[in-house]
Amino acid sequence: MQALSWIAVAVAGAALAYVLRRPKQVGLRPHDRVFVFGDSICAGIAGPLGVLADRELIQIASDSVVGSTISDWATKPSFRAKIDSAVSSNPTIVLIVLGTNDSAMSAAALDADLPKSSDLVRACSAGGAKVWWVLPPGLPQFPNRARVVAAVSGGGVRTIVTDGLSCARAPDHVHFTPVGYQCLSEHIWAMLKIG
Repeated sequence: MQALSWIAVAVAGAALAYVLRRPKQVGLRPHDRVFVFGDSICAGIAGPLGVLADRELIQIASDSVVGSTISDWATKPSFRAKIDSAVSSNPTIVLIVLGTNDSAMSAAALDADLPKSSDLVRACSAGGAKVWWVLPPGLPQFPNRARVVAAVSGGGVRTIVTDGLSCARAPDHVHFTPVGYQCLSEHIWAMLKIG
């Protein structure tokens, strides 16, 4: 009888040790609420991300404006109202998909635009949400991409790099085909799950 109680203590101790050693889940969890917003790349991934979210009982909402910039979302009242409305519903994760159009701007325009990225992040994290930023693609037609990446990285923002992915591009070499958007969405979803 005493041997059985020692075995029970040993099993309980081993179970506790496992629980304490087990890595804490930091990525997506069932019943998380995700808000995704941004430019035309966001418009392309919204549908595929929604399908991935539904499979895992994760709520997702999105809003996109083709051709929009960081400054648009940070300063224009109609854009900020969209963010404020979404943040008031207490998302656990906010995914920003912006910077492609900014990367094509002149250096002077970027000097005025990029400082607003920190205001945008502050607005998105106001309710305690984790903020992720999908970095713009590294393409030859975007000479100022490095400046955009430097401006939006850091400050508690997690970034998702999409360079090097073999996702099918549209003929303009900026956007993706439907299969390419699916590929991009799966990469983003995998990164969100890792946390």
